[in-house]
Amino acid sequence: MVEVGYGSPREVKGLLPNGKKPVLVHNVEELEKIDKEKECAIIASNVGKRKREQIINRAKELNIEIFNI
Repeated sequence: MVEVGYGSPREVKGLLPNGKKPVLVHNVEELEKIDKEKECAIIASNVGKRKREQIINRAKELNIEIFNI
């Protein structure tokens, strides 16, 4: 049975362990819209190797953290 007390607090619900909100990224244009102070990029699983490298290089230039390199 579900009981009160086993959930996460509202302030941290849905956040990554580093305290940032995850944002799913499919291309470089979506990476440009991320707020690097509050959000962290997660590269979609169906992104190919060439585009993944482009996203990683652009994220390094913008100092955006990628959670699943």
